[in-house]
Amino acid sequence: MGGDDDGALGDVLTALAESRAAAQVVDAEGRLAWVSEQMLLLAGADAGTDVGIGHHVDEVLERPVWRELLTAGAVETLRAELHPRLTDPDTTPLWVLAIDLQVGARRRAVGLLGVALRHPDGTPLGAVPGYAPLLPARVLALVSEGDEAMFTRMADLSAPAQRPAAVLFADVDGSGPLSRRLPTPVYFELIRGVTTAFDALVARHGGIVGKHAGDGASAYFLRESHGSDAAAALAALRTVQGLADAVAGVVAELADTGVDLRPEDCRMNVGAHWGADLFIG
Repeated sequence: MGGDDDGALGDVLTALAESRAAAQVVDAEGRLAWVSEQMLLLAGADAGTDVGIGHHVDEVLERPVWRELLTAGAVETLRAELHPRLTDPDTTPLWVLAIDLQVGARRRAVGLLGVALRHPDGTPLGAVPGYAPLLPARVLALVSEGDEAMFTRMADLSAPAQRPAAVLFADVDGSGPLSRRLPTPVYFELIRGVTTAFDALVARHGGIVGKHAGDGASAYFLRESHGSDAAAALAALRTVQGLADAVAGVVAELADTGVDLRPEDCRMNVGAHWGADLFIG
């Protein structure tokens, strides 16, 4: 790569980096020119990993870092799709298909969006294979509404290990009588509001939501996320301190719609515990 290619590909790299896409860029000679930070994370690599920058993609795809991420079928598919688009300007510049990756020791189907890059005169400049989850739009919309920092902390726990953490449990006291007194849609709206408020507090204080079960929820505050045992425990306690006001706000919103509900009708049972050797992942 050289001359005008450097500038043209540089603009592509800048745009891809800003988009936070999981992508690779191959130059017109078939050499790996760039790998995005998100792609490195997907591969379990970092900026210091030798991913094959500057080497031909055929050799790059045989390197352990990519062989561990890409299945054999995915490797062959990439080769078959990339080669003609780097040599034949008449080949369709856009391709979309599904391939399998090995992520967290599991085979997962992802969408591959490939874009052939062209000079103004139509000659090949390179190609960009980008990767995206194969999820329905409505599922992606739900995920996008979540707390990104918490999702990142969850992704860091993909490998099971012993991790010191504060554990928090909370549920609605007297939910049985409430479920019988309130109209069913209102009851479920209340529980949804309570668990949403709980999740928001956990995320705000650097925790990870464990699970929702009925009218209850759990969360973890890891030492490795907070820097010390004391900081993790304090984050859990601050979540506890904020829960009553958060739930009162949920109740007030429902009461404003005409529901017969008062703060004392929705008290919370809360438990906190320290686990020095919890197995989380």
